[in-house]
Amino acid sequence: MSRPQPTATVAGVVAADSIVERLVHAVERDRGIRFVGRSNVGDEESVFVPWRELHADARAVAAGLAARGVSPGDHVAILGPTSRALITAIQGCWLAGAASMVLPLPMRMGSIEVFVESTRARIIHGEAALLLIDDALADFYEPVEGDPPTVRLAEVASGAPGAPGADDYERQDDDAEGLVILQYTSGSMSKTKSVMIP
Repeated sequence: MSRPQPTATVAGVVAADSIVERLVHAVERDRGIRFVGRSNVGDEESVFVPWRELHADARAVAAGLAARGVSPGDHVAILGPTSRALITAIQGCWLAGAASMVLPLPMRMGSIEVFVESTRARIIHGEAALLLIDDALADFYEPVEGDPPTVRLAEVASGAPGAPGADDYERQDDDAEGLVILQYTSGSMSKTKSVMIP
């Protein structure tokens, strides 16, 4: 399989045609991401995860999303704190050809009803095909009629019981112009807004 030619070089970094090509290209480099503080679920103060390892986990998430009916062009809402699972889910969405919608976390736990109401409004407005939710927040969000299917992040994670693995991932056609992020503002300063990032 021949690799598509890059379209540009910026500061010595090759820019590929699509987000998927960029992720595949990152795997070839000895770089990664460092999770620290609350974003790191381990006992260590920080942990470095190479892009190739994150990419393999994201391929499993993409296969899990496809098994749940997520198709290219769909929007997937994601609710959870910044963590390796969240970053992996975002990349899994992109590998599945879907746009990620990372939702704002509650600002004050005392107003949980307002948080659930505004979260539901964003999910409906963004036409999410699926909601991925972190275990820490799953008990706060009770799905109701009209909501998309709700799946815990752990259920699509690499190695989850009964979940597809990285080898089950089937790459979708790349769309360099496709939507990859549908981001919502928190609404703390004004009415919440959506921002589309191709």
